[in-house]
Amino acid sequence: MGVSILRLRFPNKSPGVCVRTTRLAVVLLAISLTACHSGTRSHPDSSHRVASLPNRIGRLQGTPIDRRIGKMNADHAQLIRFAIETVPKPLPREATPFVQFLADEGDSRHGIIKTPPNGKLRNHYVVAAPGSNTLQFNLVCLRNFEQVACAPSVRVWQVSLSPLTMVEAPIEFAVHEGDRLDFLVLIKGDLVRPFPASQDSHVAVGVRRKPASTLEAPRHDAVLGGCDLATIQADAARHKSFRPPGEQPLSRPLFLIVQPPCDSNKNPRGEVIRVVGVVDRTNVVVFPGLESPLRIIAPAVVEHIPHLVSLRSGSELQIVVFRERLPAWITHPVKFVA
Repeated sequence: MGVSILRLRFPNKSPGVCVRTTRLAVVLLAISLTACHSGTRSHPDSSHRVASLPNRIGRLQGTPIDRRIGKMNADHAQLIRFAIETVPKPLPREATPFVQFLADEGDSRHGIIKTPPNGKLRNHYVVAAPGSNTLQFNLVCLRNFEQVACAPSVRVWQVSLSPLTMVEAPIEFAVHEGDRLDFLVLIKGDLVRPFPASQDSHVAVGVRRKPASTLEAPRHDAVLGGCDLATIQADAARHKSFRPPGEQPLSRPLFLIVQPPCDSNKNPRGEVIRVVGVVDRTNVVVFPGLESPLRIIAPAVVEHIPHLVSLRSGSELQIVVFRERLPAWITHPVKFVA
């Protein structure tokens, strides 16, 4: 599947407008006010850590953009208006354009927010649907690659946006200087799309930090054609073309394949990544053996995906591969069947 990327930038502003098109005329638009920064992470793939989060899924509906845009930061309002003006009309059924940003950023140019004096972040995460299609997604929050409740009594926000509506999802959790905060917009329906629509954005608290140490990923030849991708595949040895994982038996061995950016050979340090899984767009888990940052200095990384006890028939698993720079890679989900 061919993918072309067109990136437009506003003068003197960091956010970009990224329009991705495929041969099926899918248009994906994501505007992020973010910068890149790495943090540390302990092993979160344990039942007690997941149980410590609230079980409640908060549900939010969109508000018409024209009711809110006049009260917004001028730069943010400009981004939304630009998206409304430039998104093609009508959209293909699979298209999921959206605008996303943290409402209050101290330094949006560099993706840094001020360290709250009381150690608690109180903010809103804004997502707007500027096109003619509805948008349904879960907003998942992470601090240093571990899941945190987006609000005191809410594990994740489940959002439904009609065309030309927006949401300001409340965000409230403890932070420290040097933390990296990630916000995953996980779109419903990625299982059947030719190209995943889900996106990650991140900011640093106070200052950006890089990991103190990294592990070198095992060297591996490229498995799929092309570069700049991550995918879940059932056959890591013979696959020569990309295909979404779709439905797979629980017993089938699966592999995470990451092929770094096409210009990675220009960077002698390689590409540093962190990996987490997300079950049913709700629960974040870390796979044994992938708790530490990995440095890719080969054409590909191929890792066996260990079976997780949290997976059952009907569960969906997608994998997020965080990078030091944007964007992250979010794989197609795989749905498990008996």
